[in-house]
Amino acid sequence: MSAPRAFKSILLTATAQEQHNLVKIKSILRWLKVGYEVKVSIKGSSDRQKSMETVLSHLVSEVKNRGEMNQKVVKPDSIKFNLKPTPAAKDYKDDGVEEFEDIDQITKGKDLMSEEFEAELQESIRHDKSRLTKK
Repeated sequence: MSAPRAFKSILLTATAQEQHNLVKIKSILRWLKVGYEVKVSIKGSSDRQKSMETVLSHLVSEVKNRGEMNQKVVKPDSIKFNLKPTPAAKDYKDDGVEEFEDIDQITKGKDLMSEEFEAELQESIRHDKSRLTKK
C-alpha cells in the first residue's frame, strides 16, 4: 500500500480579472514548490471556451517546467487537469514576498513601544512601498 498523496484543488474562472487568476497561479506555484499535486479546474460557460483556453495558456506559461500536466479533460464548460511537481518546482521564488523565520525573530530584544522601533518600522514600510512601485 502506497502513502497517500497530498492534493490541493483550485478553481480559476474565465470571467475573472487577470489579476485574480495571477494570485491563484502564484498559489499553485507555491503548492508545487512544497510538493503538493494540484487539481486545477477552469470554469466558464460554453460560449467562453476561448477565454478558458487563454487562462489555460497563461497558466501553462507561468508554470513552465515546474509542474507536469496530467489527465487533461476538456468539456464545453470546463477544463480540468492535474499538475504534478517537478524537481524544478523547488526553485520557485515568490517575487513579492521576502521570507523570514517568524515575527519573534524580528522583534526579539526590541521595545515595541519605543520610538526607535516605530522609526525602524516606518522605514521598512517605506522601503517595501518603493520596491513594489518600481516593479
